[in-house]
Amino acid sequence: MSVRHKVGAVVTTALMTAGLVAVGAAPALAASAPSCISRNNIQWYSVILTNNCPQGAGYNVRVIWNNAPDSGCYWLPAPGQLRVNGDTRYPFISYNSTVLC
Repeated sequence: MSVRHKVGAVVTTALMTAGLVAVGAAPALAASAPSCISRNNIQWYSVILTNNCPQGAGYNVRVIWNNAPDSGCYWLPAPGQLRVNGDTRYPFISYNSTVLC
């Protein structure tokens, strides 16, 4: 392999790595939680997640809020239930979605 091809391969690898890092860092591009996880928005700042997936199919989940910081990443075992509260210091907070993390 010539020096030119080696340099091209290194540059291509670096660009691909940079692209993957940028995509992975964007929370808006996270995959939605599977449909076997039910979401019950019980209050404007609180949601109950219930994992109805097959036994042993646990997931790391994050709640995305409108107008407030997103939740941390929580382990939701199957079967299992989790209540996630948003930050009530934000008066216009509302539930947006649940994603995998």
